[in-house]
Parts: sequence; structure tokens; C-alpha cells
Amino acid sequence: MQTQNSADGDHRVAAGLGYAGLIPFLVSVALLWHPSLQGLALGSLLAYAAVILSFVGAVHWGVALGTGAARADARYVSSVLPALAAWCFVLLPQSYALPLLAIAFVVWWWWERTLPEASLPRWYLQLRNHLTLVVALSLSIGWLRLNVLG
Repeated sequence: MQTQNSADGDHRVAAGLGYAGLIPFLVSVALLWHPSLQGLALGSLLAYAAVILSFVGAVHWGVALGTGAARADARYVSSVLPALAAWCFVLLPQSYALPLLAIAFVVWWWWERTLPEASLPRWYLQLRNHLTLVVALSLSIGWLRLNVLG
């Protein structure tokens, strides 16, 4: 049996890893202002965004593993949608890929809030609020840097 303290510790580890996962977004966006590293930074931003979008979908695959068979099928199907979307988006020109990835993160964040309360822990949803905000802003700033600010 898990105590409340150990459960809180697990949340702190997950939160710490989640916030650390923002570093590649922030570094990639910062490097977009360095002309000789712009191509590398863009590739890094797009690839990492696709990986993380796939990851947030995969969370629901894990949730489906713990649900009854009647509800699991829909959860399995929905869990792969972010990965498929990310794959499609990175094949597009960056002027489309960056905003579509940002929109996909926000749409997935919104979709998670439409699920029954017991589906995801409250601490996870609160963490996703912060992480999704930074990710969507990073992708949007990246798009602005490349397409508006030149």
C-alpha cells in the first residue's frame, strides 16, 4: 500500500521530469535567434514536439491497459491519434508544421478535460496545464521567429 507521502513523491518526480522535458523546447526556440544554428534548432523543435505529442497520446494507451475491455478499445484508438498527427505535421513545411503542432497540443489538452474525472489524476491535469502552455507558446514563438520576425 502506498502512503500519501510516497504518492506525493511520485508526483514530484513526474512533475520534475515534465518540467525538465520543457528544456529542449526552450533551448530550440532560443537557438532560432542564432543564424548559423537556425536549421538545427528548427529540426530539433519539430522532432521533439512530435515525440512529446506522441508521448502525451501514449499516456492514454497506458490508461487503457488498466480499464475494462468495453472502454479500452476507444482509448487505444484515441491514444495513437497524436502520434499519427505529429508524423503528418513534420512532413509539412515548417510554416504549417509549427502552428499545427501547437494546435494539436492544445486540442489534446482540451480533450483530456472532456474525459470522466476518474480517467486521469488531478495532479497530472494540473501539470499538463503548465506544460501545454509552455509547449504551445514555444511552438508559436518559433513560428513567429521564422515567419514574421525573419
